[in-house]
Amino acid sequence: MLFSPCFSASAQADSHFEQQPVNPARFVLLAAPDPRSAHHRLVILEPSSAHSHSHSHSHSHSHSHSHDYSIRVAGEDLNWHYRPQIIRHAGGLLLLGRPAAKGEASLLIGRSPGPAADVAPLELLPGWEITQRTYQGQPLKHLYLSNRRPLRKLNDPLPPPRPLPHTSPPAPLELPAAPAASADQAERLMQRRWRSTQLAFVRL
Repeated sequence: MLFSPCFSASAQADSHFEQQPVNPARFVLLAAPDPRSAHHRLVILEPSSAHSHSHSHSHSHSHSHSHDYSIRVAGEDLNWHYRPQIIRHAGGLLLLGRPAAKGEASLLIGRSPGPAADVAPLELLPGWEITQRTYQGQPLKHLYLSNRRPLRKLNDPLPPPRPLPHTSPPAPLELPAAPAASADQAERLMQRRWRSTQLAFVRL
C-alpha cells in the first residue's frame, strides 16, 4: 500500500506540522532500485496491523514515494530545502539529505551496513530517528527522518578518520651465536699451535 500526503506540500503548510515519536522497531529502511533511473530510492516499510487479524490480509505499508517522507531538523521541516537521496560510496550506500541550494553541504543520515546491492538495508546514524508527522495533534501517514540538533551542527565537516593503531617496528633479526668450542677442541688447538712453534724453532 502506497501512502500519499494528506495535505498540500507547501512551505506554509509545513510550518504548521508537528511530530511525534514512534517505535523504531515498526519500520524497516531499505534502498531499492528506482525504476525511473539507475539510482536507488529510499523505501520505508511498516508491517501492517492486519497481520494479527488475518494472515490472508497480511502485508506491509510502503512509504516509497518522495512525498511520503521528508527531513526534519530541530523541529523544522526541511521538505523544500533538503531531499533524501541514496548514493553509492566506497562500495556501499549512503543515505543523504541533498540540499536544493548550490554550495550547501549534504547531510549524512544513514548508510548500508554491508556492500551495495539491488535491495539493501539502511541504518540511521546516531542522532537520527524516524518520527511521524502530526497536524493539530492528529497523526498523519507522513514520516520524518528527524534529528534534534540544529542544522548548523549537522553541516559541520565530518571528523577526520581515526588514526591507525600504533605498532612498534619489528625487532631486528638476531642470528644465533656459533656454539663455543669444547674443552677437548681447545686443547687440541693449543697442541697444534705448540708443535708449529717447535718446528719453526728447529728449522732455524
